[in-house]
This record gives sequence, C-alpha cells and structure tokens, in this order.
Amino acid sequence: METHKTIQTRQNRSRKLHEFGQSFLEYALMLILISLVVIAIFLIAGDDIRMFIAQLLQTWFPPG
Repeated sequence: METHKTIQTRQNRSRKLHEFGQSFLEYALMLILISLVVIAIFLIAGDDIRMFIAQLLQTWFPPG
C-alpha cells in the first residue's frame, strides 16, 4: 500500500512533467507566430529588402 508521501511525490513529478510540456508548447507556439510574422514581412516587402541588401553589399564590397 502506498503511503501519503509516495502519492504526493508521484503527483509532484506528474505536475512538473505537465508544466514542462506546457512551457515547451508555449515556446513552440511563440516560435511559429514569430516565423509567420517574418514570412509575412518578406512577402510584403521582399523585393525592397532584397534590393536594399544588394545595394548595401555593393557599397561595402564594390565590384572590381
């Protein structure tokens, strides 16, 4: 027969695993949201960003 202390220890372990899974899920959702925002920015201003970077690189590293 399990003692009260053993039952509490199992419940604490279970709670910690649940909290770890919950925090992992929250981080994953935040990463997905940030990725979607970055993709949206690239879709909206992709050509402008590409041209800016090309001009910047030509300024820093001129051909020739």
